[in-house]
Amino acid sequence: MADSIFCSWSGGKDCCAALDKFLAENPAVNISLLTMMDEKHRTYGHFLSEKILSAQAAAMNLEIHFGYSSYFDYEEKWMSELSKLKRKGFTAGIFGDISLEEHYVWIGRIMKIMGMQMLMPLWKEDKNKIILDFINRKYSSKIISINKTLMDEKYLGHEINVETINELKKDGIDPCGEGGEFHTIVYDGPLFKTPLKLNYGAVTEESNHIFYELQGL
Repeated sequence: MADSIFCSWSGGKDCCAALDKFLAENPAVNISLLTMMDEKHRTYGHFLSEKILSAQAAAMNLEIHFGYSSYFDYEEKWMSELSKLKRKGFTAGIFGDISLEEHYVWIGRIMKIMGMQMLMPLWKEDKNKIILDFINRKYSSKIISINKTLMDEKYLGHEINVETINELKKDGIDPCGEGGEFHTIVYDGPLFKTPLKLNYGAVTEESNHIFYELQGL
């Protein structure tokens, strides 16, 4: 029986790129997604609803698990979700981190406590190569959330393509947005059986962020 592995899933490009790279080398693995939601049942930073993420998972023909927490009890609630997955036979988790050392150490500590393997397919890879490989693999994604304290809100709604990446770099912005400058949603590509159909809806401002109130079609 193939191993069962979860992917820590935000709905955005980095976790998708990590999953894509892992599956290219491990095609026989059983994958499920795990997403932590805030008190309003939205993802942290991306502001995506369960409905959107469930539609995204369905478009990839993958199961998705949700956990719920506040900022203050995130670790405790995340470990509870990991325990549930472990009881179901999950042995490892895939993460889309690239270079944030503090986050790497934190994830490693928790996964060690849980007795699960931490898989980081993108770790310490060149960010320009990661994003260009993602584009060249024909993934479609769009910027749906921006931290206004870190970058200009003009980028909201931009497709992740070579033109956008060049513009971001010209403005001194990390092309992968790993510092929380921006967040994306992936809506088509090799992992998708069908494209994810979205209505981008109203633009909302909250806690220094500007983001779309995404709706499914």
